[in-house]
Amino acid sequence: MSNWQCACERIKNTPLPMNYQYFTKLFLYVFIFVLPNCLIGDFAKLNISVLVILVSFIICFVFAVMNRVGEINENPFENQTSDIPMTALCNTIERDLKEMLNETLPQRSEPQDGYLL
Repeated sequence: MSNWQCACERIKNTPLPMNYQYFTKLFLYVFIFVLPNCLIGDFAKLNISVLVILVSFIICFVFAVMNRVGEINENPFENQTSDIPMTALCNTIERDLKEMLNETLPQRSEPQDGYLL
């Protein structure tokens, strides 16, 4: 158990280099800028060049959301609503261990506002 706890603490305390986030954002912004310029020729041939704006927006929105989800998931142990529910996991482990020892069980973790913490 202590080895697993130490492994989790090492994961939590390992900083991610800023260049990962920097270059991801840089490439995303370049993509968002270049995409409409690349699509305009093909859409103009089909005489629907007005749709370039809508199609570019939808594609760029998807990539921007994926980038944001990646940023949010960079720190899974910060006790946010989208993180790993460490308190609930610890509560379950504690209940299982106390049940094996025939001790009184602590109260089960319940969701707060729809989220386990």
